[in-house]
Amino acid sequence: MIHFYHPNKAVKGSAASFWYSQSNNSVFAQIMKQSCWDTAADNGVFKDNSPAMKVTIKLSQTEVAAILDCVERNRPFTTHHDFGDNPKNISFVPTYDKTDTTKQIGYDFSFLVMDKTDSTKKESFFIRFKLAEARLIRELLIHFLHKQFDSVNKFTENRSNSEPQEVPAAEETTGSDPLTGL
Repeated sequence: MIHFYHPNKAVKGSAASFWYSQSNNSVFAQIMKQSCWDTAADNGVFKDNSPAMKVTIKLSQTEVAAILDCVERNRPFTTHHDFGDNPKNISFVPTYDKTDTTKQIGYDFSFLVMDKTDSTKKESFFIRFKLAEARLIRELLIHFLHKQFDSVNKFTENRSNSEPQEVPAAEETTGSDPLTGL
């Protein structure tokens, strides 16, 4: 699991997390909005767990690979999840300096959560990752993919070891070598 915190005094900051769940062999991502600013500690607070303040998505292997491709090749990745009453638009895209559009400064990760019953209800979640943070995300997502592959391989091996194996039918032998015919 990895966490990123980007609070600010204007209380418009965000936090993001990526983690792997071994129980269902899945990768998850979450963005949480900053709930307040603690002036005594001079730090942002991320404590509100209401749906208006955080959203969690499950990433498929293809979506994980698309985020990796974005980080490695600077190709934008966008997708749509249409599960339940709250479909989500998801994007992970390179972002550039406003004054020098040739200078990449990081990656923007965002979710737009909609309400199927009320098209005017939309919640936007956004965090900008610095280049070094994107590198950490890349390494972690690669690690998660390997864990998924290992889990599938172990399941397949266990399954094949527990099921009876078919015995190939005996072939009629002529006494000759099948390769040379002798």
